[in-house]
Formats: sequence, structure tokens, C-alpha cells
Amino acid sequence: MRVVLFLLTMMLAATGIRAAYDKVTQDIVAPNPSARLDFHATSVAAPDFSAVNNLIAKPLPGTQDGFASNIATQNQQFNNRMEDLRNYARNPAGWHGAPPH
Repeated sequence: MRVVLFLLTMMLAATGIRAAYDKVTQDIVAPNPSARLDFHATSVAAPDFSAVNNLIAKPLPGTQDGFASNIATQNQQFNNRMEDLRNYARNPAGWHGAPPH
């Protein structure tokens, strides 16, 4: 009995799926797309994004020249520190002053 109910349910589901597929296929190949989709022309103007573009085009204050030079300075300091650590590890007795940290 369960098998019969299961098969009946599957047949009904397959029939519904096939009917939906046929309906969509028919709608896609319809000769008049505006009629099948029910789109209507509107008189809404296209939005103007020029104000947003003006905001995006301008760099933030203080970043024109300072940001890149700060990164370059940090990289140079990091490289100097790594060289100091390397030199101290090679010859600790030759290092004068406090060891690098």
C-alpha cells in the first residue's frame, strides 16, 4: 500500500513538474514578450550619480602624499631592525650598546 501511494505521489509530482515546464517553455517562445511579461512603460528618469562619482574621485584629506610615505618609512624601519637582529645574531660580541629587541 505504501509503495502504491509513493508511486502515485511521484506520478502526480512529475505531472505537475512537466506541466510547469511546458508552461514556462510556452511563455518563453511567445511571439509578444511585452504581453507575456506584463511590463508597462514608465516615465521615471534615469538616476543621476554624478554627485557620487565626484565623491569617489576625490582622495580623502591627508592621504594624497602622507599615506605612501608612511608605508615606506615603516618598511625602512622594519628592514633596519631585521638587519640589526641579523648582525647581532652573527656576532653578539661585536655589537656595541643594548642588543636589538
